[in-house]
Amino acid sequence: MRKDDGIITTGDLAGYRAIERQPLTARYRGIFDVYVPPSPSSGGPCLVEELNMLDNFDLKKWDRWSPELLHVMTESMRRASCDRARYLGDPAFVDIPAKLATHEYGQELARTIDLAKATASLDISKDISISPEGQNTTHFSVIDSDGMAVANTYTLERIWGTRIVVKDMGFILNNQMRAFNIFPGVTDKQGNVGTAPTRLHRASAHSVPDAHDRRERRPCAAVTGSPGSQAIPNTVLNIIVSTLDYHLPLSEAVQLPRFSTSGCPMKSPLKHPSVILQPSLP
Repeated sequence: MRKDDGIITTGDLAGYRAIERQPLTARYRGIFDVYVPPSPSSGGPCLVEELNMLDNFDLKKWDRWSPELLHVMTESMRRASCDRARYLGDPAFVDIPAKLATHEYGQELARTIDLAKATASLDISKDISISPEGQNTTHFSVIDSDGMAVANTYTLERIWGTRIVVKDMGFILNNQMRAFNIFPGVTDKQGNVGTAPTRLHRASAHSVPDAHDRRERRPCAAVTGSPGSQAIPNTVLNIIVSTLDYHLPLSEAVQLPRFSTSGCPMKSPLKHPSVILQPSLP
């Protein structure tokens, strides 16, 4: 850091303290418990909110790649994305409503999903002020012979992060400062979010390493996670739906295409607004 005029000091590193927090839990289909990291992670709360919405629909009556299923999943993703902008940040500085992780709130949001059409983005985010217009994460999962499971997602942000390798240490420094909003108070149609909760002191990452198991059964049914920045919780959602609702093998669920969307941008060159279809990687 000194060599490249960085601002982080030895004292900053010595004074840093990790905070151990209780994971959020979603009961999905009344059978599976899904464990995710809480705030300041935004990925975990978003995934819980999405699952609580989808729990109100009989997904298996639709084909896995039917327009109906993709529509309902997309609408759930968009609503969770808007709540991320509204509420999620560092809990040391932001009061995060407890309702976000409840089934009741999921039901409330599910009732706003119109099965015949996409909800207008401005209708989902009426209370978020829109300002005038103006790669890289890695994940690994491990389950040992005793059934202990670990899900780990870590980020370098842009491709190769800062491109600075710590001498004799073998790891690259990230440029995660991008996770802090450059322009507080500026939220625009291009997807930049500057709502009050995003003005935080601990970065609000999108990563969502998760484990889910059949209730009162061990070991875990699966341990998953993904790269993908803002698409991470939605990528994991695709995998959970494929495995828990459609009973696909995990290897097949990971290889299948997945899709992601958010409340912004308001316009997209694709036919469906704000939908990103991306190929899977092994």
